[in-house]
Amino acid sequence: IVVVGIMVYFTRERARAAHRVQLQELMRRKDTEQALDQAKERFARIFDASPSPMMAQSAGLGLILDVNPAFERCFGYTKAQLASQTDSLLWFDEKSRNEYSRRLHRERRQSQQSARAVRADGSHFEALISSKLSADAEDQLIITIVTDVSTEHAAMKQLRRSEERFARAFTLSPLNLTIRRLSDGAVVEANHSARSDQNSASKISAKGAAAATPLEAVFWSNATTREAMVGRLLRDGSVHALDTRIQQANGEWIDCRIWAEQIEIDGD
Repeated sequence: IVVVGIMVYFTRERARAAHRVQLQELMRRKDTEQALDQAKERFARIFDASPSPMMAQSAGLGLILDVNPAFERCFGYTKAQLASQTDSLLWFDEKSRNEYSRRLHRERRQSQQSARAVRADGSHFEALISSKLSADAEDQLIITIVTDVSTEHAAMKQLRRSEERFARAFTLSPLNLTIRRLSDGAVVEANHSARSDQNSASKISAKGAAAATPLEAVFWSNATTREAMVGRLLRDGSVHALDTRIQQANGEWIDCRIWAEQIEIDGD
């Protein structure tokens, strides 16, 4: 009877210990599931409220599982229209899409890749695309963020055209033109007329145009005259028809008339 009692006692203790382990495991699973649900809820809120177009796809077949409202506004498709579709209808160039997909599956992440996307109405736009492949082996997803940069591209093209027009006008002008820093007067650039030794009022040498200070490059008659011009530039933003004397590279002094305009280049 004693032996049986001891066996029963230890059997019950082992059963209680196993029960405690089960309870602890259940609590851990419950906590994990709650944390997972909270993470999913946070992601869903971020996904839906994001101002950037976002898309979720299955990694295997590339089917679109979900898009956020910003994506619908950007591309002109509804969530229902995109459901179970591949993202090929969103790319202007199928070859670029395939290359992007191969890089993504190889590197598991792509950031700010340039692409041309297509809206529902057939219009295309320049975009930056970033994607990440999830680490879940059983349910791999691709989360993609699209940024429409067509406005920025158009502005950059317009800026480049403006810069090209300015560069041509600056280079080909028969007038002596220089660009100098207002802070120290150093010559940043001079056109051909300002550097030339023929028919030039100031005759700035190429070496002087590249590195000289204003008193060395433009050869003002005195520092006071230059300071007066700088003062007018700071006050009015420009100087019109300032009569003064400057010294040529050969040492001769000549009468001249100066126009100056204050501009900004790279914050300077």
